[in-house]
Amino acid sequence: MFGCLGWICREGGNHGSMLAQACIEGWFPKDKWGELNRVYAGLGQIFRDKLTGHNFLEHAFEKSEDPNCPFSYSEYLMLEKIALEYSVPPLLK
Repeated sequence: MFGCLGWICREGGNHGSMLAQACIEGWFPKDKWGELNRVYAGLGQIFRDKLTGHNFLEHAFEKSEDPNCPFSYSEYLMLEKIALEYSVPPLLK
């Protein structure tokens, strides 16, 4: 997931995974690691189911267009990149 966002190198197999973990742990305070893990594990579960992932993208896109919502279009685009990793097609805009 972090590789598709361009946060870490996607190459290197298991070494790449260990490097990713070390980087992410370096970026966030230790007391946030558990919360972060739940967030990205939850996103993975959402996008593993194509229909749920599509519905989630629709909701995120609608929120990104709402001027009263702090969720931005650029954040929606990041979710769309993650969804593509799980073969959830992007919405037609």
